[in-house]
Amino acid sequence: MKRLISALCIIPPLAVIVRFGSPLHFLVLIIFVVGLGLLEFYRMLSVKGFPCWGWLGVTCGVVPPVAFYIDHAFQVGGMVNQATVSAIVVLSFMVGLLMRQDMVIAVQSIAFTLLGVFYVGWLLSYVLLLRFLIDGPYYVFYIFGVVWLGDAAALVVGTLIGRHKLAPSISPRKTIEGAVGGLLGSLCGAILGGLWLSSHFSLRQCLAIGCMLAVLGQLGDFSESLLKRSAGVKDSAVLIPGHGGILDKVDGILFGAPALYYYILYVLGQEPPS
Repeated sequence: MKRLISALCIIPPLAVIVRFGSPLHFLVLIIFVVGLGLLEFYRMLSVKGFPCWGWLGVTCGVVPPVAFYIDHAFQVGGMVNQATVSAIVVLSFMVGLLMRQDMVIAVQSIAFTLLGVFYVGWLLSYVLLLRFLIDGPYYVFYIFGVVWLGDAAALVVGTLIGRHKLAPSISPRKTIEGAVGGLLGSLCGAILGGLWLSSHFSLRQCLAIGCMLAVLGQLGDFSESLLKRSAGVKDSAVLIPGHGGILDKVDGILFGAPALYYYILYVLGQEPPS
């Protein structure tokens, strides 16, 4: 019931922003989500004493979506993105030197800080790029629908008939039956979404995208589960009743969004955002 109530409270305003909001409105939403996700990420690292600079990571992590937006708004051909990557890496190393820590700790701090920036900030920015495409709002609805339907199907099937553990050392609750249910759920979501986007995706493409997002979604889920397992926590946070934290809801999106974006560009042949 908590999961249902939370979904009913979150999905309608999210859908309004995606469908009717401007790219700038969507940028603000992505910055907000990235910021919260990075706070959860660095908090989990600090629980186990992994060295990182959370304040620097959050600051640098919200820069990639802004860089993507500037590239789109001013049509500078990715120059801002390239400069952003270089600046973030150089800044991290400069901070490491200025902190004058033990070299091993400094390198570990740089590595964990940059991991959060690119894992959360950079990957989630591809949702913004999907929004910039022609009919972009529908692609955003599509990836969230496919991934979340797959998650829901995996949860239901795993709870009802799950018997065989999939990877107990990483996520003890996940089962092979749940993974198969998640795959079928993603395929159903891909086909139903493809009917909505019938002028964009054929049935064969829907099946391919469904499989791709199902596999990447579960890989994203396992990646976050490994992080939570290392930190000794069940959820990344308790921000969303019944669901956990921001990372618990977007972990499958992180890997799926870049894949769907490049699929649309290089398989469907759509022009990059301009």
